[in-house]
Amino acid sequence: MPLRLLQILILSLSLTAVVPGFAASAQVAIQNVSLIDGTGAPAQERRTVLVEEGRIVAIFETGSRALPAGTRVIDLPGHTLMPGLIDAHVHLSARRPSSSDGGHGGSAISSGREAALSALLRSGVTTVRELAGDARVTAALRRRQGAGELEAPAIHF
Repeated sequence: MPLRLLQILILSLSLTAVVPGFAASAQVAIQNVSLIDGTGAPAQERRTVLVEEGRIVAIFETGSRALPAGTRVIDLPGHTLMPGLIDAHVHLSARRPSSSDGGHGGSAISSGREAALSALLRSGVTTVRELAGDARVTAALRRRQGAGELEAPAIHF
């Protein structure tokens, strides 16, 4: 996969994860942002990112072209848009689950995991890689995240 396409895909997934209702909108234009594309090039100022059905379809200078009719506009001057971050070393399993707590490692620990995952997502981390954890706990979290029941980055293990 070409690097530019990968970067656009990551940015699209980031937006879908952290902007409420973003994926549900048919057309969205995020405008007046500084855009960091992940290539090491300087940030591009005054950019509009046009998204259709959850996919980035165009990036251009704000005001340089007309937006399609019916496009939802999100104006974010002074904000920066960048590809989602990946945390490749997380530990989601604080202790071994037992049958008495439903296999989740305890309710207090479980809610702590969920809060930590939500905080990661809201900080721009869109993907995590679980290392050396209990696969049952991680699989349950990933199922809940995939079903939209848990606000969390994509979970891999």
